[in-house]
Amino acid sequence: MLVPNFIFESDQADELQRVIKKYAFTLGLLQLPSSMFKDQQFAKSIWIIQKRGPNVRQPGQALLAEMPSFSNREAMIEMMKSIDNWFKEEGFPNILRWQPLTIMRFYALVQ
Repeated sequence: MLVPNFIFESDQADELQRVIKKYAFTLGLLQLPSSMFKDQQFAKSIWIIQKRGPNVRQPGQALLAEMPSFSNREAMIEMMKSIDNWFKEEGFPNILRWQPLTIMRFYALVQ
């Protein structure tokens, strides 16, 4: 879900956190590069949440990352590797992890 960076600082942050804790798990929060936004008040993050269910578990450590500039190919490749390692370490099935073809397509975008 794409959210404003200040979502947890708003007047409704406590209510939001209460609802999320009741119905979902936060898997991660990826802050998009500030260079993507003309004004920091419009900066966004990708909030990765999953609805609670019988076969759903909360990760031991949420994935928290500040994404590098998409024009910095080497930093982006390293970030993708780190994200993939997080999925492996947390024991998520292959279907949830970054697939090699997806990573290769992403690499092509940042060239």
